Amino acid sequence: MKRLSLFTLLVLFWSLMAQAETDSLRTEDSTLRRQPWEWGLSTLPFMGMAATVAPSLDATIRELRTQSLPTFRYHYDDYLQFSPLALQLSAALIGLEGSHSSPYELLTTDALSVATTLVLVNSTKWLTHRLRPDGSSANSFPSGHTATAFMGAELLDIEYGARYPWLSALGYSAAYATGVGRILNNRHWASDVWAGAGVGILSAQIGSILSDLLWGKKGTLLYEIPSSEDIPHTLSIQYATSQLTQHYYKASIRRAIRNEVALLFPVLSEDGCLLDCGVAGGNLLQIPGYDLPNNTDWFVGFKGDLSYYPSSRIAFGAAPFYYISPAAPSAPGCVLLGELGVRAHIDYNIRPHRSFRFFVGVSHTTAYHLSEERGADAEDDAVSYPLRLSFEAGVALLLHL
Repeated sequence: MKRLSLFTLLVLFWSLMAQAETDSLRTEDSTLRRQPWEWGLSTLPFMGMAATVAPSLDATIRELRTQSLPTFRYHYDDYLQFSPLALQLSAALIGLEGSHSSPYELLTTDALSVATTLVLVNSTKWLTHRLRPDGSSANSFPSGHTATAFMGAELLDIEYGARYPWLSALGYSAAYATGVGRILNNRHWASDVWAGAGVGILSAQIGSILSDLLWGKKGTLLYEIPSSEDIPHTLSIQYATSQLTQHYYKASIRRAIRNEVALLFPVLSEDGCLLDCGVAGGNLLQIPGYDLPNNTDWFVGFKGDLSYYPSSRIAFGAAPFYYISPAAPSAPGCVLLGELGVRAHIDYNIRPHRSFRFFVGVSHTTAYHLSEERGADAEDDAVSYPLRLSFEAGVALLLHL
C-alpha cells in the first residue's frame, strides 16, 4: 500500500509539472469545434473486439477462470462501476474547473448519458437473450456494469481530461477493473465486457452532444490541437490488446491474445520526433490447439516508442520491446521465456491527452532450460532454444498525463 501511495504521488507530481507545459496549448476560443465522427472512433476498438476477437475466446477465458479461481466471488465491481461518475461529480462539487460553464450543463450531460446507457444496454439484453456464464439468467450481453463504468470514465474525461488528464487515467483504470471483475465473478463473457465498454463510451458521447444541443452549443472545446513542433511530451499510460499468430518450432501454429499495460516516460524530443521508454506488463492468453495446452503466460519487460509527428493529429513510429515470462506454463520445464520484438504503429490524436494506436508487430521467443533438464554438460547453467515466432496486430489507448 505504501508503494502504491508513493507511485500515485509521483504520477500526480509528474502530471502537474507537465501541465505547465501543455496549458499554453489550450484555449477557451468558442470557435473550436468537436467533430462527432472523431469521438465515435473511441468505440471502434471495443466494438470490434466484441464482434470479432472476443467471441472466439469466451469459452477459453471462462475455462481459465474456472481452473484458476473457481471460488472467486467478490462484490467490489458492484460498487466500483459508479466510481468514475462519483469522481466527476465530486470534482465538480469542490469547484474544479471543467469543460461545462455551469453545474446544470454538467448534470444535463450526465442525466442524458445515463438514460442513453439504460436504453442501449437493456434493449440489447432483451434482443439477444444471451445466457450468463454462470447460468443464472439470459441477459448477459452486454455488461451493464462495464457500460456504467466506462460511461462514467468517458464523462470524467470529457469534463476534466483536457486540464487534468490524470483524472482520466484514474477513471479508465477503475472502469477496466470493473470489466475484469465481471469476468472473474463469472457473471459475463469477455465479449459482453468489450461490448459494454463500447456502449458506455458511446452513451457518454451521445449524452454530451445532446446536452450541447439543448443548451444551444456546438460542441466547443477547451483546447486546440497543438502543432507537431509543440507536442506535449509527458508521462503516458498505454492500454493495448492484440491478436497473435504463433509459429512454434517443431510443433503447430496457434493463436493467442495479448493484454498489456505500459508506463512510458519521455526521453528525447526534437523536430517533431519523440522517444519514450518505460516498463510494460500483462498476459498472453494462449488459445488451445492440437497438442498444445490452454494456458496464460504473465510477462514483464521494457519497451520504447520512437514516433514521428508529420502533423498535429498523426504519428508514425516503431516500438522495440523485450519481455520475460518467469516459469511460463506454455513451455513445460523451462525456467524463463524471453521475447524480443518490434512493432510499427500509427497514432491518431483524438484529443491532446488521448490517442488511439493501431499497430502490427513481429517477435521471437526463446525458452531457457536448466542444463540438467536438457542433458547438456553439467558446467552449463542453462541452455536455450527457439520456441516460437509471433506476428501480431492490435490497438492501444494512450493517455498522456
